[in-house]
Amino acid sequence: MSHEEPPVYEVDQETRDILINSLNWMLQFADVQLDEDSGLRIQAAAEELAIRFDLPIQKIEIVKDEDGEWNVTIDGAREELEEREEERKRPELSVIEGGKGDDVDGDND
Repeated sequence: MSHEEPPVYEVDQETRDILINSLNWMLQFADVQLDEDSGLRIQAAAEELAIRFDLPIQKIEIVKDEDGEWNVTIDGAREELEEREEERKRPELSVIEGGKGDDVDGDND
């Protein structure tokens, strides 16, 4: 694979979903390789495809520490995660019709 900027292809949503599912299967296949280098080559190919089709890249690593606790690390798709965090910070506002007006005594006349 070259060091030049790869072309980015646009596809319809259905094709995009098929690509994402296929890449997930590809990565599962990479995880069961007996030779670590073979798995890394498959992962690299999957990442290259994801870049070329502008798909989110996310790496999830689950490791058991010395205390027997499981630690989950999610890496990748930083822009998507930042967008989600930004959306959570935005207040949800609702327009209530008739919630404020000139009728202070509430008798609607």
